[in-house]
Amino acid sequence: MPVADRIEDYASQAMGVVAKTTRLLESLRYLVAIELLVAAQALDLQASPRPGRYATALHDKIRARVAPLDEDRASAGDISVLADAIMQPEWLAGQAVLLETS
Repeated sequence: MPVADRIEDYASQAMGVVAKTTRLLESLRYLVAIELLVAAQALDLQASPRPGRYATALHDKIRARVAPLDEDRASAGDISVLADAIMQPEWLAGQAVLLETS
């Protein structure tokens, strides 16, 4: 972006873009955690048909960290747990293995 009527150097907006991208990625991480929580709860409530092996493996990973919603409670803690979990290398590596074996 030119500054000072094109007399000065161009001003980079890179730091602003990096800061905004960081905020967007943080929001995306929480959105993915919410989607995982809702999907796991839907599978818990579904009688049949049972999901495939990859969905079952992912469901098991979610339920290892967060209990099913059996009674009304705040979900903020569950969402935070999943948002943190999906950033762990072992979580990401496990998902890659699931995708490679399909």
